[in-house]
Amino acid sequence: MSKNTIRSIVVLAVALVLIIVGFFVWKGVGKQQVTIGEPVDIVQNFYEEWLIAAQSTTTTPYEEGLADSPLLSKSLRKYITKEQHDVDPVLCHGVVPERLATRIVYQTESAVEAVVTARQSTSTEQSIVELTALNGGWYISDIRCSLGEFAPEREFTFDQEGFLLKSVPKPLDPKFWYVIFEEHGQEGHYAPLLLTAKSMCRIDGVESVCNPETFTETAEVLVRGSMTETGVDVKYIEFKK
Repeated sequence: MSKNTIRSIVVLAVALVLIIVGFFVWKGVGKQQVTIGEPVDIVQNFYEEWLIAAQSTTTTPYEEGLADSPLLSKSLRKYITKEQHDVDPVLCHGVVPERLATRIVYQTESAVEAVVTARQSTSTEQSIVELTALNGGWYISDIRCSLGEFAPEREFTFDQEGFLLKSVPKPLDPKFWYVIFEEHGQEGHYAPLLLTAKSMCRIDGVESVCNPETFTETAEVLVRGSMTETGVDVKYIEFKK
């Protein structure tokens, strides 16, 4: 049996298992905790609590249990509680600031990116905070530290490598092709691909309008586009060799 055949079988098996797991999460089993409200308020409230604890002389954010907040993704909680960080992994400042400012960089129905900086400070250190929508609410899925003044510009709100799949169980709709991908170290993510006459595909070095009739199960791809409530509005798909 060839390596490609083995890989296809393994990828398909894993993908189906991950979809089933995603289905149970969708049904509410072991789901990520979320909160209702405006994303900017959610970020500000979490950061204000963290800042107050960081400024305190009698406690720390860790002692207050903020690093284990269920509002954070599992992978983010794990990262924050690592023993060694060059700077505070939430505030992203070498010196604890006095006050913070929050602004939204971009927002869609399913994802938000915010930047938290120090008020009245010459420091350009900043926190880039990502929120993800789930079950009518939001949770903080990632925090990254940056030395730049501005968050990096994003041409696409969805930019992921993964594998194509169309043979999917309910409640997924088999009329769509799906991309199965890993995000923030967690497997089992999937998104339907919304193809239009403007969706371009690159196959064997040749770029043309995407034709789903030529797609194959478990093909390794790079998908770029705009994430919407119903799926990825595909701008570009590159098929890996």
